[in-house]
Amino acid sequence: MDWNTCVREGNSVKITANRKRAVFLVNQAEKTMKVLEKILIDKNNASVFFTNYYDALLELLHALMYDAGFKVKNHYCLGYYLRDVIKDNKSYRVFDRSRLLRNSSIYYGENFDEAVLLSAIRDIKEVFVKLKKNIK
Repeated sequence: MDWNTCVREGNSVKITANRKRAVFLVNQAEKTMKVLEKILIDKNNASVFFTNYYDALLELLHALMYDAGFKVKNHYCLGYYLRDVIKDNKSYRVFDRSRLLRNSSIYYGENFDEAVLLSAIRDIKEVFVKLKKNIK
């Protein structure tokens, strides 16, 4: 699957760019990141806070979509936008890996080692800073 398929199948819909909503979502995502930075993450809470980091990144990606004039209906297509439109394979890989970790935990009850989650959190933080620059 790719971005063009997302558009063709209606999973990514062209809308009027909504700068106000994009800015709001960026601000919300930044607030979440600031709160998370104050928390000591350990083996007992890493899975909980990993999902919060993922949600902040997700919010930023939706902001990117509103800024670009798209409404995206699933997480896959957000990733394909990174990979196929922005041409940022590293951010795509981080987002997709994080999506898989989150879904495995939430939907299938899988537990992950603290080191895996801390690594994913570090990657999310890097991608967050990088992608924030793409919002006009």
